[in-house]
Amino acid sequence: MEWDTAFAALVAGLTDEADTSDFHQATGSRQEPDPYDPSDHYEPPPPPPLPRMRPVTRWALGSIALGVGILLAPVVAGIEHGTSHDIAGVMLVLGGVVTLVAQMGDRPPTDSDDGDNGAVL
Repeated sequence: MEWDTAFAALVAGLTDEADTSDFHQATGSRQEPDPYDPSDHYEPPPPPPLPRMRPVTRWALGSIALGVGILLAPVVAGIEHGTSHDIAGVMLVLGGVVTLVAQMGDRPPTDSDDGDNGAVL
């Protein structure tokens, strides 16, 4: 019987409101504090600056942009263009892409000095 009495007291305590009278008297309001206060949040540090591009990378990207420009400018402007313009535009785009891919290379990872890279495919 005492288990039933203890359980009934526990359940009755769950439905009672918490005593917040001290808080309300100190603040002068009946509002609860905002748990999502915007002034109380984590603000991460600014990210590091981007590294500078190598000159070869800049030339390759410029080649791609120039090639696309040569291919699209006559179409957008509605002027006549010849096959030589098309060939030059395609060659510039392909040259830039090949240069970027050739720069990638197979470099070992920089985060491991022991030489064991695990299952590298």
